[in-house]
Amino acid sequence: MEYIVSNINFENFQEFNSVTFEGEVSIENNIISIMDGYLLDDVFNYKDIELNKGVFNKIDVNTSKNTFTIINDKLGQRAVYYYIKDHTFIISNSFWKIVVLLNLNEINVDTERVKEQLYFHRIPQEGITFLKNIYYVPAATKVVFDWSNKKHSITKYWNIKQKPQENITLEDASKQLETSFDELFSFLKKKFPNKKFAFGNSGGLDSRLVPLFSYKHNLNLLGITIGEKKPHKLFTAVSHKNADKIAKLFKFRNYNLRSTKGNFDSRLLLDIRNNPLSGNQVFKNPIEQAPEFDNLICGGNGFIVSNDSNIWEKFEKISLEKRQEFLTEYLSKEKLSIPYKNIFRIKKFIGKSFTIDTSKSLFKKWFSDHDFANFSNALSKFYNEYEHLDNFSLIRQVHMSLLNKQSPNGGLESLNRTKPFFYLYYPFAFDVAMKWKPDFFYDRKVLTNIIKKNNVKLASIPDQKMNKIIGKNNKYLKLLNIIIRRSGMDYNLFSKDRRFRLHAKLILEKYNPLFNEVINGNTISFKEISKTHPHFWLDVVKTKKILDILYYKDFDFVNNKDFGIQ
Repeated sequence: MEYIVSNINFENFQEFNSVTFEGEVSIENNIISIMDGYLLDDVFNYKDIELNKGVFNKIDVNTSKNTFTIINDKLGQRAVYYYIKDHTFIISNSFWKIVVLLNLNEINVDTERVKEQLYFHRIPQEGITFLKNIYYVPAATKVVFDWSNKKHSITKYWNIKQKPQENITLEDASKQLETSFDELFSFLKKKFPNKKFAFGNSGGLDSRLVPLFSYKHNLNLLGITIGEKKPHKLFTAVSHKNADKIAKLFKFRNYNLRSTKGNFDSRLLLDIRNNPLSGNQVFKNPIEQAPEFDNLICGGNGFIVSNDSNIWEKFEKISLEKRQEFLTEYLSKEKLSIPYKNIFRIKKFIGKSFTIDTSKSLFKKWFSDHDFANFSNALSKFYNEYEHLDNFSLIRQVHMSLLNKQSPNGGLESLNRTKPFFYLYYPFAFDVAMKWKPDFFYDRKVLTNIIKKNNVKLASIPDQKMNKIIGKNNKYLKLLNIIIRRSGMDYNLFSKDRRFRLHAKLILEKYNPLFNEVINGNTISFKEISKTHPHFWLDVVKTKKILDILYYKDFDFVNNKDFGIQ
C-alpha cells in the first residue's frame, strides 16, 4: 500500500482539516493515522515504544496541533520518507511520490550527499538523502514536526545493545532461534492461510531455513533462483545446483530467472523507484519473469543472527586510532574503483599493513582533497555517535545503520517492495539474539547447528562456496567445482552482457551538468569505468540515471502500477 499525507493541496486527494492524503488512513479525534505494516499486538504502545513488536511505520498527523509524528520499528524494516521546509510537510513510503508532488523548483540536489553515496556503500549520516529537505526515518526513531513553528525533533528511542548471558550454550541459542522460526511461520500460516509464499533460493543457509520451516508449518511455497544456471553453457552453477536439490528435498517448485533477460531500463527504473538509496539491484529484480505469488519471505543480511565475514572478530584487537581507518576501508568503494585486476593484490587490513595503490582510482580523478576530508568527517560523526557502545554492539550498529537500513532483506530489495514481505529474523528472532555471545555469530554457528539437528540430508548439501555443513571439506574438489561450475550470481559475468553494456553506455554518456558537478567537472569514459569492479560501476550507472531523472524531470516511471510499493 502506497500512501502520502501532506498539508499541500493536490488534485484528486482526500482532505481533512486542510491536510490532504492518499492511501488507507483512519481519522479519529482530529488525528489522521496510518499503520504501515503490522503489530503482533493490535494496540500501539506510545509510552514504551520499544515494546511494540512488529514491522511498522506508525504515522499520526494531528490537525488540531499542526504536528506529525512518525515512529518505526527497531530495525526500520519499511522505508518511510518525509519532506519538511518552512511550514510545509509531505510524508510517504515512496521517495519519488514526494519528488513528483513538490514544486519542481523545490527539488534541490545535495551534491555532497551524492558524492558520499558514490564513495560509501551507504550515506554515512543517518536519515539523509541526496535531495535537500527530504529525509528518511532511521531505525528505532521517533520524528516529530510542528509545522506552525517549524520545530523538528529526531529521537532514537532504542539502540542495539548486546547483553550476552554467559550461561547460554550454543544448543540453547539454537533452541531459541528454532522457537522464533516456529513463531514466525505459525504467524504467517494463521494470518495468510491460503496465500502463496515465495523466497529467494540462492542455495545458501537462509535458503535452507525458509523451506525447512515452511514445510514444517505447511506453507504453500515456491523458490526463485536468480542468475545464470549454466555460466559455462555446460555445467549447472553451484548456486543453482544446490537450490534445485533443496527444492527437490522439500517438494516445492523452483523458478530459475535469468539475470540478463528482460528490459534493463525497466528493471533499473524499478530499482530506482523502490530502492533509491541502496546499491544497484538491476540484475536481482527480473520482475517480468517472476511467477505469481502473494507474499515474499526474505532472508538475512549482515549481523542479525549470523555474520558473512569473520574479519570483525579481530576488530576489537586493533587500536582505537585504527578502527575508523578500518571502517572507512570497509564501508567505502575506494578499492572497487581501481581496475578490477588490481583488487586481488590488495592486502587484508587487520593484523597486516594495509596499502592500496590508489593512483588508478577513479575517485582520485573525480574527488578533490576537500571531498575526501568531507568523507572522513561524515564517517567521524557516525563513529563518534556510537563509539560508546561495546565492540560487538558497535559492529551490529554499523550493519544496521550503514549497510542494512537501505537494503534490509537480502538480495531482493527492489523486487520485494512490490509484494508484502516478511523477514525471517525479525521481529521474532532478533530479540533472542541480543542475549548471545559474540562467538555464536561467527561462522554462522547457530544456523548450521539448527540445520544439522533438523535434517541431515539438507545439511549434506554444500553452500554457494561448496562448504559442507557436515563432514570435511575437500579443498581440491571444492576448487574444481567452483572453477567448472562457477556461481550463478556472477556480477562480472552479468556486467559483460552486450545489451546491458550498451544501455549503461548511453546512460553514462548522456549530457547532465548535475553529474558533472558531482565528479568535479571530469569526463566519464565508459571504457575506463567498465574495467572496474561491477559493484562499483553499476552503482555509478544507477546514480547517473537518478540524476538524469532529476535533471530532465522524467518522472513517468513513478506511476507504473507494476512497480507499486506494497
